[in-house]
Amino acid sequence: MAIPRKVIQAVAAKTVEPEVQSLAKKLKGAKSPGPGKSTLPLNPEPPHVRVQRLYELISTDVAERGQRLLEVMDRLRRDLPQVLDKLPLKLKHLGFQGLDGLVKYMGGALETMETDATSRAEFARGLKGWRWNFVGRVLFERLVKYHPKLDEFFRSAAKAFLGVLNEAIPATSAAKERKRFPTALVDAFGKVREVKSRFGPRSLRKVLEFRLVGADGVERAYTDFGFIAKNSEGVWAAMPIEIKMPTALSGVAKQFSEFVPRLAEATKVIAVVEGESEPIEIAPSNLLLMQHDKAQIAVAPLSEKGFRDLLGGSASPGTARAVPAGEVGSVVSLDQGVSPTHSTIYYRLRVLVQREWLEAIVRVLTDPP
Repeated sequence: MAIPRKVIQAVAAKTVEPEVQSLAKKLKGAKSPGPGKSTLPLNPEPPHVRVQRLYELISTDVAERGQRLLEVMDRLRRDLPQVLDKLPLKLKHLGFQGLDGLVKYMGGALETMETDATSRAEFARGLKGWRWNFVGRVLFERLVKYHPKLDEFFRSAAKAFLGVLNEAIPATSAAKERKRFPTALVDAFGKVREVKSRFGPRSLRKVLEFRLVGADGVERAYTDFGFIAKNSEGVWAAMPIEIKMPTALSGVAKQFSEFVPRLAEATKVIAVVEGESEPIEIAPSNLLLMQHDKAQIAVAPLSEKGFRDLLGGSASPGTARAVPAGEVGSVVSLDQGVSPTHSTIYYRLRVLVQREWLEAIVRVLTDPP
């Protein structure tokens, strides 16, 4: 049982062809604003000084990073306003009310980061990859989880998913009704589960992080994001979401195919739920999925080519600046992917964000604005 195409189209109402054309028209017609407020940093620094500070920060023992971290955060407070002023990406898109929220968030990520580089020169040689990792794992992940427009979209998708799930649950316990609606829900061990109670929209919870506890008692990262819902029988349904950069999408089918085997090896699932002080613990046997379609979604920003295609095959140097802030984070496409190799059905979602916009924020750590 797969999610019907009509459900995908209903969930992605803003991504059907007329709406995508409308979005492209807005972007083509938008004019790049004049120069924003531009001020020189109070204390301009050459790149090598910033790279050295960053390298010292993430190569030092975590317990001794305090002073370096304060210096880095101070530099972010000074320079980020100039960078953000030039981007269509805004603080609200990342779920922050003000600059200090972004600075503290980036500082918290840097506080626990590490590097295998044994010198500043070696670290500098791998800086491009380091920045891309920070963009994907820290900033884009934050945007997907907290962008107001995407939050609304994902909640709609999750409710539609519950509707599909509930279609597999008979309205009565009569034998005739069970035969008409064969149960299509399985647990982590592949066992078909007969569920009599439906999943209500009010039980829906937004999960900011899924972790698994293995047989060795160690907690490990599991799935980036998603939604869960509980029925009156005490079992949970899940809609898992993976957050990927464009180049990583090619490997997502394999990752999704490992979702159930990894779940079956765990002793418990830990779901960090938005707005709740304590995480929810779920036994793997009580986390149910559809038998043939796990409703897994992979979210990625637009690639550079995808951005050009949206604009009809061309993009001028000032185009990024010309994108209206209200359109950033729009859902550009949602389609179904099928991997015969990994026996996996999943969904690919592209949103109107470019990696370069996010990378400009991270670049402040190593280059003057």
